[in-house]
Amino acid sequence: MGQVGERIQASIEQQRHHRTAAAAGTLGGRNISGRRRAPARLVARPQDRRRTGQESALTRLGRHFRGDRSMALLRDRAYETILHDIISGALGPGDRISERAIATRLAISTMPVKDALRRLENEGFVTAVPRQGVFVSDTAITSVQDVVVTRAALEGLAARLTAARWAAGHVTGVERSAYTDVVRTMTQLADTGDLDRVVEANSRFHVTVRRLSANRPIIQFVGVLLGVDAAMRRHVLSDRSEFALGLREHLGVHEAIVAGDEDLAEQRMRSHILRSAHDSASRAS
Repeated sequence: MGQVGERIQASIEQQRHHRTAAAAGTLGGRNISGRRRAPARLVARPQDRRRTGQESALTRLGRHFRGDRSMALLRDRAYETILHDIISGALGPGDRISERAIATRLAISTMPVKDALRRLENEGFVTAVPRQGVFVSDTAITSVQDVVVTRAALEGLAARLTAARWAAGHVTGVERSAYTDVVRTMTQLADTGDLDRVVEANSRFHVTVRRLSANRPIIQFVGVLLGVDAAMRRHVLSDRSEFALGLREHLGVHEAIVAGDEDLAEQRMRSHILRSAHDSASRAS
């Protein structure tokens, strides 16, 4: 072809390359003028915008539920605090309850305190007097005693049913292992003096016995009474001597359950609850 032909062919190829690059708008990462092109702006597609909107909605929903849960925890805390004061005798019949004082004491707003007082009023522990305030009901102690008697009967029955299911082999190996762990933890914590952890361990023991009974009505009915139960358990266990006595009674219930002795399991559980409530009332007076 010769040198002239080769130069003509190279020129044609170069022009073809420039035309291709111009059509694409770039030339080696630069525009035709030789300047580096700006990065393309990303435009969200409709489906991307919808996905982003869904994620935002889910995020908002998550915050909403977390907020509700936090408010519920504050309400429960205020409820148990006020009820504990009633059970312990710090608040007596006819005493006025200051929403602001409770809120300040717990470092929370007055809203969960108001909600707690409404619940206590529905349960008969306090009375709201228009333009005067909220007062401890004259029948508050009677209401507590009624709850104790009811709970003792239901939890005694739960222990009976659990012992029967244990003897019949209806409690699975996994359930037996979990129950044994609860008893072991409760025993180990009794000597620590850690009130919060002892209260939690005691509560877990009762909850586990109820669950093993596999009786849904008992679980549901006792669930309604748990606020009073929590307040009373904390008051009872505030006396260190109760650690050892309560543990001994719990272990007695445990022994009856694993032995499959229905009558003894029921009797021991009922006696334990009534005895601890009686001691709590005695200390309050």
